[in-house]
Amino acid sequence: MAGALLMRGNPLVGALIGVLLWVVALERRFPANRPANAGVSDDPYAVLGVSPQASDAEIELAWRRAVATAHPDRQVDAAARAAGERRMHQLNAARRRIQALRRNR
Repeated sequence: MAGALLMRGNPLVGALIGVLLWVVALERRFPANRPANAGVSDDPYAVLGVSPQASDAEIELAWRRAVATAHPDRQVDAAARAAGERRMHQLNAARRRIQALRRNR
């Protein structure tokens, strides 16, 4: 029965398959069992390795150095690339938080 529906090009079945593919893609991108802030430090200065009294230029330099070593394109194997990607997300989030904190002073 289901095969006959697919063979005839039923638009409802096509829409259902499309929705299921979106659900699978979203679940892969945002797994439900992972906490929202997994592996992210509460202190963005600690993530970049600078003090809260550091100047904007020092923060930018620390961010650039950390990104240069953690970038996924510089990693050799898949596991290191995945770790590098997670580290890049942490570094970018820390930089955005510091910029927002300094902008709202």
